[in-house]
Amino acid sequence: PQSRHRVAAGWLRADTVARLRWHQRMGHRIVLVSASLSPYLRPLGRRLGVDAVLCAEPLRSGNEFADGLDGANCRAAEKVRRLEQWLAEQHPDIADNVNSL
Repeated sequence: PQSRHRVAAGWLRADTVARLRWHQRMGHRIVLVSASLSPYLRPLGRRLGVDAVLCAEPLRSGNEFADGLDGANCRAAEKVRRLEQWLAEQHPDIADNVNSL
């Protein structure tokens, strides 16, 4: 928990957080899409109050993490694929508009 607070407080630029808050006030959906690992990114996403976090999922062996990822790493084209999938599942009306561009 301590390291998550340090990341939120020290690694996020104030102007970036201010812009995120502006988007939230405007009612925009915020999706954090990153190749970072979910044990770090999901708590940060909750702290920031984003609508969804799409990220790399580590393999698990019981209650412990194992070596490797569960599925593809969330980078490059995989980021786009996951966001499109999220849109199709959560907001099909928006996904239809995006796909028609």
